[in-house]
Amino acid sequence: MDIPLVGRFIRGITCNVNQYLEKKMTPHGIGHGQFEYFILIAFNEGINQNDLAKFKSVGKASVTKAIKILEKKGFIERLVDEKDKRNYKLYCTVKGKSIVEGFGEYQTVVEETVFEGMSSDEIEQITKYLEHMYRNSSKLINII
Repeated sequence: MDIPLVGRFIRGITCNVNQYLEKKMTPHGIGHGQFEYFILIAFNEGINQNDLAKFKSVGKASVTKAIKILEKKGFIERLVDEKDKRNYKLYCTVKGKSIVEGFGEYQTVVEETVFEGMSSDEIEQITKYLEHMYRNSSKLINII
């Protein structure tokens, strides 16, 4: 297999999964630009905007824009960090948590569909390969 094709397949899988999840989130009022931020906050409650920016490798302005939209729609809230009053921690609201509850079902559908026809050994093996590729790709950040 040509090495560039591997990247195309990984990108294609990511796009397909994101399109599916976007269709599930759009009725709730969470658009493509906010979806990943919302999920990161939901599963890492108390995270701050700086850590979100680092995790996504984006600027603070991008994070601020998404956070403001999610906050305005009532999905998240920013609370002052008691240890550092200049810092805000991000949490899901009750409204946001109700959406997160349904996310497990979407994740199950994604995993069952993506891994359909594969044995548990094959899934374990591909996970190891992807983990190895992820670690290798992380070196690129230090090269810049």
